[in-house]
Amino acid sequence: MTDLTPYVLEWSEKLLDPICVSLGEFSAILDVSAQLQPAPTQAVLRKYLSGGGIYQYGYELYIKCRPDDERGRINALSELNKVADAIDRGNCPIHPDGVTWYAHEVTARPNKLSSDKDGSEIYQLIAILTYIERN
Repeated sequence: MTDLTPYVLEWSEKLLDPICVSLGEFSAILDVSAQLQPAPTQAVLRKYLSGGGIYQYGYELYIKCRPDDERGRINALSELNKVADAIDRGNCPIHPDGVTWYAHEVTARPNKLSSDKDGSEIYQLIAILTYIERN
């Protein structure tokens, strides 16, 4: 199985630009930042005797912000909706050699995940990339 994290990270950075996207953590110095979190396990849908198979790479994309008003909340959801819309249109990251995209699906539409005591809020999108890998 190929680790698709760098490809999904680069793709999400381009879609969310100028918002900074980090792997596994939010920026501590920015008011608005995004985080890519790969799913803890990646599914093997089918493995071939000749090598390769069909796999799923699940990931979660979060945006953390400190909205002053409803407009800030709408902006955060709007940014994640840009990603969801791109996925719905069939947009995928650049694929590594030996990998072919089969499907890219949003499994949880952008939504508010939590609020912190400091006034920051976290919004979430969950998606799955299904791919065929040939050896």
